[in-house]
Amino acid sequence: MPQNWFGFTVPEVTRTLNVDLNDGLTEAEVAERRIKYGPNELQERSGVSPLRLLWAQFTNT
Repeated sequence: MPQNWFGFTVPEVTRTLNVDLNDGLTEAEVAERRIKYGPNELQERSGVSPLRLLWAQFTNT
């Protein structure tokens, strides 16, 4: 599956993902994709962000 979605047109994305732009997914398709890909959730970030680390170095905290 492509990774650079920003470089594709809307028709290319909908065709690649096999989804109808007007109707979306059916309940059966949603259930099938949840089994295949897992839930549509963002993973929680762990650790200190690089920006916060840089800030801490300048402020000596």
